[in-house]
Amino acid sequence: MFFRNAKPKVESFEERIAGLKELGFAAKMQSAGRCLVTRAGCGAVIEDLGDGKMGIAIGKAGVLVGGGWLAVWAIALWQLLAAVRRLARPFILTRNELSQDWQALKKRL
Repeated sequence: MFFRNAKPKVESFEERIAGLKELGFAAKMQSAGRCLVTRAGCGAVIEDLGDGKMGIAIGKAGVLVGGGWLAVWAIALWQLLAAVRRLARPFILTRNELSQDWQALKKRL
């Protein structure tokens, strides 16, 4: 009819990988449904999930790198909080000193 909707074509896994090659990525098939895609020294393993869907496989190296960065940020946050606590102590001493001076001034008046 007049308003017929065309069904979108679902590309296969191999067609999508070929499209990445056209964009300048290097693709190397590892096994059926898995492909290593690299560009400029960075890479990812792409998996075929079926029904035209793709996913990124996260291996042991990815988990180790992610865990390493998490540890670095946790240590940095811990050091920042420790520095804030250390900096708060001199102000307590200053407040005590000022209150003693104020009490001495009140006694004189």
